[in-house]
Amino acid sequence: MNYQQEKPYVTWFLLIFTIGIFAAETLSGGSQNINTLLTFGAKTNNLVQEGQWWRLITPMFIHIGVLHIMMNGFTIFYVGQILEPMVGHVRFLFIYFLSGITGNLASFAFGSSNTISAGASTSLFGLFAAFLAWQSSTRRIAS
Repeated sequence: MNYQQEKPYVTWFLLIFTIGIFAAETLSGGSQNINTLLTFGAKTNNLVQEGQWWRLITPMFIHIGVLHIMMNGFTIFYVGQILEPMVGHVRFLFIYFLSGITGNLASFAFGSSNTISAGASTSLFGLFAAFLAWQSSTRRIAS
């Protein structure tokens, strides 16, 4: 099937889910409230060290402020519209999660113990890298 005919279902799911989490954050005390962020799963190294390993996953869906969700939301939308049809739904989701978890592990390894971390940026950097790798391999094959 031509990649341009594929619909980016995973992209839409991730975007809607992330916006839903942001709405819940906002209604639960605000997306910039530290207690709300921690309740929803923002990453702090000390809590991960205490065994809350799920904080390496949940930050991908939590955003701090309106500008943060808007920037990451637009990026998910535009990159997903292009990349998901190229690599397929399952690979796209795998890249998104693998990048997000790997980025959060790096943040854990090199970050401060009391810094709060949240956002889809680690996943988005991985999507950018996958897109560049895909384009690079496609150009080599075409040459």
